[in-house]
Formats: sequence, C-alpha cells, structure tokens
Amino acid sequence: MGRCIETANIVCEILQEDYETDNRLIECNHGDCEGMRLDDIEKQMSDFYTLRKNNKWVVRWPNGESYADVYKRAKKFFETLKLDNNILIISHEMFNKTLLGYVLGWDKEKIMRRKQVNTNIFCIDINNRKLQILDF
Repeated sequence: MGRCIETANIVCEILQEDYETDNRLIECNHGDCEGMRLDDIEKQMSDFYTLRKNNKWVVRWPNGESYADVYKRAKKFFETLKLDNNILIISHEMFNKTLLGYVLGWDKEKIMRRKQVNTNIFCIDINNRKLQILDF
C-alpha cells in the first residue's frame, strides 16, 4: 500500500485532513506469483496462466486471490462505511474495479472490462448510482 499511502499523504496535506488505512483495500493477493512478470508466469506456469487468462473471475493466483475474492472483500468493506459524508478511497485497480462493480450493480463481465488509468478519479453518486470519471 506504499503508493496509496504516499498519495493519501499528498492529498490530505492539501485538504488538511487526516486519513485512515484499512487492509481490506489492498490490491489482490497474487500469492506465489507476487512480484513475477506475466511473461515469466506464462513460461514457468503455462497451464495455470492459460486457465487464469480464460477465467480471471474465479481462478485464484496460487495461494492468492481471484477477482471474486477481491469482490467479496470490497463488498464487506463498503457495507461498513458510514455514508453520511463524502469519502475518498485510494486503492489499486483490481480492488477499485470490484468496488465500483459492487456499488454500481455491474455484472462480472462489466467489472472485468473496466480499465483504470493511474490518473483517474472515480466519483460515485451513491444515491443515483452514477459514475463520473475525472482524468488528470
């Protein structure tokens, strides 16, 4: 979560606000493949690579998580939020995609198609289930 905390420090200094960290917002646990490049995984674990490529939603990284696992974590996180104020969440692509999907009622295919650029800010109107994307 190093980059997220670095970003939170910058944003909160500007806003003169404090922030909290929450381990439920971490990126997907890539298990035994953590730190490996995809082309190395393809070479060293070709059966797994093909299996996961064809169904990322349910196929877990060895000793890690799948998109479905991250979705469950995002759902549990969201259900604990107090939504009486604006909330800024700084996290990584896979977590963000699944959180957006849960909040906006997307099916897994739409979640999987969502791409995130590091310069994107997603603004969600919870009451109206509307998404606005700001790009800097």
